[in-house]
Amino acid sequence: SLEIALASFMLSLIVMIFVAILAAILDISVFTSYKGLLYFGNLLIYTIAVTAISVSLGFVITNEDTMGMISVLLSLIMAFFSGAFVPMELLSNNVKMIGKIFPASYFISNNNIIAEMTSFSINGLVGNLLIVLGFALLFTVIGVIINNIQIKKEIS
Repeated sequence: SLEIALASFMLSLIVMIFVAILAAILDISVFTSYKGLLYFGNLLIYTIAVTAISVSLGFVITNEDTMGMISVLLSLIMAFFSGAFVPMELLSNNVKMIGKIFPASYFISNNNIIAEMTSFSINGLVGNLLIVLGFALLFTVIGVIINNIQIKKEIS
């Protein structure tokens, strides 16, 4: 199970590298501007958090069909409540509050902050980045605990 988790993180990093190469091919200025680098860093941290959530779910849900259904459902819920489909300004306060339980909310918030930047600064980004890293750490710990419980059950 630990091997699956490490493989998932490695695959996520490989996909990120592929995205970076594709972005560089399409528009090299993505990596020559501070905004491009900030977007990529934000995406990298979000990818780590989402991978940790996926791995934790994978330890609990063993049926592939069920996992696929829950993944799609969770992605859609996260996207709706986090402002991916509808700008946050148009969402009610209740929807915004629910959205704060998902890392996508902080990822999208950082993307909006980066888009509005006129000069390099990470001041507005750090809080959201730390929250997303907190999600990654939380779900990594949850995944390790679930994995240890499963290993103990297999040994017994």
